[in-house]
Amino acid sequence: MDKSWVAWTELNLQRGCDPNGILKILMKEQFEITAIRNVMGSRFPGQCVLAGNQSAAQADDTLPELVQKRESLVRIQRQLLALNPKAQSIERRRYLSRAEFLEQYYSANRPVVLCGLMDNWKAMQAWTPQYLKSVCGATEVEIQAGRNTTKLYEINDKPHRRQIRFDEYVDMVFNSQETNDFYLTARNEFFHRPGVDSLLRDIEMFPEYLQPNNNGDGLFFWFGPKGTVTPLHHDVQNIFMSQVIGRKHVKMIPSSELDLIYNHFSVYSQVDVENPDFERFPKFRQATVMDVDLDPGEVLFIPAGWWHHVRSLDASITISFTNFIFPNDYDSEWVHPSGNGALTAEPRYSAAPSEQPSNMPAAAVAQVDHKALHDNCMSLLLEHPKAKQIESPLVQLVTIDNFLSDEECDRLMDLVNDRLRPSTTTRETPGYRTSYTCDLSLVGDDFVKFIDCKIAAALGISPSHSEGIQAQTYDVGQEFKQHTDWFEPGTDEYRECAADRGNRTWTFMIYLMDTAKGGGTRFVNLDQTMFPKKGKAVVWNNLYADGTPNPDTLHCGMPVKKGKKAIITKWFRELGQGPMFA
Repeated sequence: MDKSWVAWTELNLQRGCDPNGILKILMKEQFEITAIRNVMGSRFPGQCVLAGNQSAAQADDTLPELVQKRESLVRIQRQLLALNPKAQSIERRRYLSRAEFLEQYYSANRPVVLCGLMDNWKAMQAWTPQYLKSVCGATEVEIQAGRNTTKLYEINDKPHRRQIRFDEYVDMVFNSQETNDFYLTARNEFFHRPGVDSLLRDIEMFPEYLQPNNNGDGLFFWFGPKGTVTPLHHDVQNIFMSQVIGRKHVKMIPSSELDLIYNHFSVYSQVDVENPDFERFPKFRQATVMDVDLDPGEVLFIPAGWWHHVRSLDASITISFTNFIFPNDYDSEWVHPSGNGALTAEPRYSAAPSEQPSNMPAAAVAQVDHKALHDNCMSLLLEHPKAKQIESPLVQLVTIDNFLSDEECDRLMDLVNDRLRPSTTTRETPGYRTSYTCDLSLVGDDFVKFIDCKIAAALGISPSHSEGIQAQTYDVGQEFKQHTDWFEPGTDEYRECAADRGNRTWTFMIYLMDTAKGGGTRFVNLDQTMFPKKGKAVVWNNLYADGTPNPDTLHCGMPVKKGKKAIITKWFRELGQGPMFA
């Protein structure tokens, strides 16, 4: 283990971080167990963090033994699969019944190309450039642009987001040469934008396999020129990839070969599968790479967990589906990067040596009085006559009934309704956040400034140490899945979102209306749910008293079942102009 990792390990042991978590990180970096044991000394866990239910009294040797056993089982599974010729290629099938598809492919976690499903689609003949422009050309869509400036355009997509009229984008695609510089991808919520409903009428669901759907949920749109690339990754759900215009080349690797893929962040691999560097990634030599050319009218079934790399061979439109009639909600089973999905209650660690952010204002953050943020703000909140603290040793969490009056809520709703856009997130998973957002701080209304100051005063924090107020609305079925509000130190997300202003400290959320059914804010690790009540505030601290992020703030906005949900949210930051406390 090199000196920087030794120093990192010693630092986090001194900070009192959980040795099990440190061990997980070091094992992910593929250091030898003996080297890890030497550095951690007496703090090396006696309990295997991967064993699930083992007692802490078990011998240290349990850990490498269980890891080796799991790796052995994976290798045996691969050897057994190699005996089946069908497992080494991807079949093309026509007129596959629901039962056959479920038994042979869906439940078997096995890909297949289905032919003939799109023969009746109007889109197959109608979707010419002129038709697309005439039907919804005036619609504002979001694309990714400037993708050639970085290799991390998928992981760090925020800087690449651009708004453009759809007719202008159609011309860009069909008039361009081969390029990966711009792309309209699934995460850009195309089918939830106003004006594209007519395109939904040009396609048909596959009733043998999919649930009927007329509102765009579970459908995703990919549109770009020849040369667009989606790098090697896996999805957390089963997916139908339906090719409407142009051809795509897909490289696929079985989910059982995770240990060969060098998964470094979220669902992404470090390997360039088109030009693999076997010196850096020697295990990838053993990977089973299957190549598929997908032609117009063909549907590729991509099972959850299968690694795939996609390149457009022509100007291309693809529609993907996740609304299967079979179970397909596996998001909570995956390990996501912190703040971007389902998490376990692990402590937070300092940035790894290879990830130390170059532009993080470390000295400034080190001077932040996190204890005052922890103690003083809580005391001030509880002075409100209708404040109620949620009793938990895990999170500072307070609710305040009628923090805003009915009149204040109604006035904010009047400002919100005409300024909504689809919500965005740093997460890549389609359907992860399906609300609409209004940036109230950009409206320039004095009433919004008044509400801004009212919220800041409740915590005693200067508004300069905060973000502008956002509003979100949720219709029936819309939700925001499990996430945390803080940014993980040492990640690209942190470097982009927190390098100048530090991490998020307190979150102050207020419901603007009652919701007939559903729409609760659920804190997963606390087993606490707050339901929308007009004027009610829900306030929590995202950090511990030492300034490290608190994973137990993991929460979700549950789906609305009846009526509508509307909230405003204000986030506070470690850094700002002038004194933090007003």
